[in-house]
Amino acid sequence: MEPSTFILEFHAHLPPERIQSFTLAVGTAGAASNWLSKTKLELTCVKRSQLQHVGYIIYSTGQPALCNVVGVTGEAKAHASAYRSTSL
Repeated sequence: MEPSTFILEFHAHLPPERIQSFTLAVGTAGAASNWLSKTKLELTCVKRSQLQHVGYIIYSTGQPALCNVVGVTGEAKAHASAYRSTSL
């Protein structure tokens, strides 16, 4: 699988603890993170199992309460709509 990414933009008013808790969850699921700015985070998955787990976390707990997905690449783009209805 080619690397797939999600680019998230966190809401500016969020306390750092909420963002830290979320980034810990996606990191535990296997995503590598790279901060692009103070509020933008790029998450990269290199395995399909990571991608499915991270996508589920983003769309079930992250968006829209904590962040918005502002970009996707690779298989993340092809399957983004499915993450909302998938349960683990």
